[in-house]
Amino acid sequence: MHKGSISDTGIGLTFCPTEALFISVLTVLPVLGVARLLGQNLWYATLIHFSAVLFGIGMHNYAHTRCHNRIDDAEWFKIPVPESICKILESHHLRHHQNPKTNFCTAYLGFDYLVGTAS
Repeated sequence: MHKGSISDTGIGLTFCPTEALFISVLTVLPVLGVARLLGQNLWYATLIHFSAVLFGIGMHNYAHTRCHNRIDDAEWFKIPVPESICKILESHHLRHHQNPKTNFCTAYLGFDYLVGTAS
């Protein structure tokens, strides 16, 4: 985690590209297992997975720094999110701060519903 992003609740949670790549590498094995079971091309599955993780982390960095009014943090790896979506993400993230055991994902809202952490 990028240690330079201090927010209203302590250290902000943003990721640099190296950390994003590391996360992609760690999480690719289950994706490759499912792709193999389904008979899909492993190279395409890897490419799609890495792209989705990097895109999601870039969106996360933008949305999370915005939720904490820290727009200047993580300037080197942010993907802007449209204002209408940002409002939804901010509301979702606010519920996370009200109950820290819920609403972890600030980019893919469906993820929290999928893993049972949505409130």
